[in-house]
Amino acid sequence: MDNKFYIKKVSILIFTISLLISSIGCTSLPIINETDAHFEESSSSNTNIFIDSAGRKNELPKNIETVVPSGRVAQMMISMIAPEKLVSLADLPKYIQKDIPRDLPITGQLYGGKGQINYEEIINKNPDIIIDIGEMKKTIKEDLDEVQKTTNKPTIFIKADLENTAKAFRVLGELLGEEERAERLAKFTEEAISFAEEGKKDIKEKKKVYQTTSDDGLGADLDGTAHTEILNLIGAENAAETEAQGGKPGQTVYMEQILEWNPDIVIANNRGLGDIVMNDERWKNVKAVQDDAVYTVPQDPFSWVSKPPSANRIIGIYWMAKTIYPEVYDIDLKMKTKEWYKLAYNYELTDEEYEVILNGDFIQQ
Repeated sequence: MDNKFYIKKVSILIFTISLLISSIGCTSLPIINETDAHFEESSSSNTNIFIDSAGRKNELPKNIETVVPSGRVAQMMISMIAPEKLVSLADLPKYIQKDIPRDLPITGQLYGGKGQINYEEIINKNPDIIIDIGEMKKTIKEDLDEVQKTTNKPTIFIKADLENTAKAFRVLGELLGEEERAERLAKFTEEAISFAEEGKKDIKEKKKVYQTTSDDGLGADLDGTAHTEILNLIGAENAAETEAQGGKPGQTVYMEQILEWNPDIVIANNRGLGDIVMNDERWKNVKAVQDDAVYTVPQDPFSWVSKPPSANRIIGIYWMAKTIYPEVYDIDLKMKTKEWYKLAYNYELTDEEYEVILNGDFIQQ
């Protein structure tokens, strides 16, 4: 009898615990991934506790007024939300980016380009915060710890691959006190991604696309990198049947390999590269060339598909979808482009300027 009573009590206890766990699981408690940048409660009325996308904790001023970007990706996204808070630049802005002050010092880039950052100038500008945005690098924690130690300024990282761009906008908006503007950018981003995800359900047969960012077209953009995120999103098949290795976004290939892949479409991600491919005798037997299906990616103010892989790519979702699958994706690209340029760059794009950009050229002052 004692054993039966004990077993019954244990069974009731297990059942009760199960119900408790189930009830907790049904509540709306937020689940925070290690790469979700977020705020935590602070005991101070003047500061916020911020956990960045690398899991690093920082105490930040409640009102951030001055910002240094760690690179072009950060500069672009900050300038879309609060350009007046930039006190230095990673790179000179393009003509379209009129809201970015052009007389600011260049403090360089932590990553990309030559990867040189000017610590002396950053210290001289004395910013409230240094912000890095983009891909999650393997050494991101150590790198930003070094920047913070050298400058004695809070340095944070916000992950912003294509999938996380809307979230990154919202975090930036909260950081910089520009939630309303950030929300408009986030919604445009989500609508573009949803447009692609819904449209690709209607694709009957995938098209094989060769995307290249090299000067001569012999550099294949590989899957598993930020460079081909849009290509994958809109439902195309990457003709380069190789995954990225060692963090490199591309791979040099021989012409014989391209002829073997024989892509339906070539996406040329450099100014003038489309003309080079179309007029090079070596390419004449490639299906895309024979079908006049070689397209140059718009580049103003930056590439619509990468270089840098930042928010400049959002309008590229619409462009690539309509370019590769015009029979599936029905969109007024001119209208969307004008809407994006006004929202992201505060620039009123004319019909003539739209055609210039679509041809892969730059608007001249």
